[in-house]
Amino acid sequence: MNSLNQSTIEEDEKQSLEILQGFKLRYAELEEIVDKKISERQGIIEDIDVLEKRLKDLRKSLIKKKELRDKYCENIETSEKALNRIADSTKTLLDFVTKKNQILDREANI
Repeated sequence: MNSLNQSTIEEDEKQSLEILQGFKLRYAELEEIVDKKISERQGIIEDIDVLEKRLKDLRKSLIKKKELRDKYCENIETSEKALNRIADSTKTLLDFVTKKNQILDREANI
């Protein structure tokens, strides 16, 4: 009976060692997966940092371009107003010269 118990103990010990070896293999697999995920996470963090810097630069550039666009718009509006005043003045001048010419023509015919 003692040998039967010894054989059962040895089989139990063997099974326990096999299960423990399986645990160690699974642990090693999971350790490798965890390391890969940590590395992947670090890569993503670095990518995010690069994208955040690009976004910051883009925001600055966009602000400058909007300010420049607004200056162009203001310049266009000012120029259009000046051109309209010039056109009005030109029309006024033409009307004046035409009337004076008509007056002078009438006087010349007298």
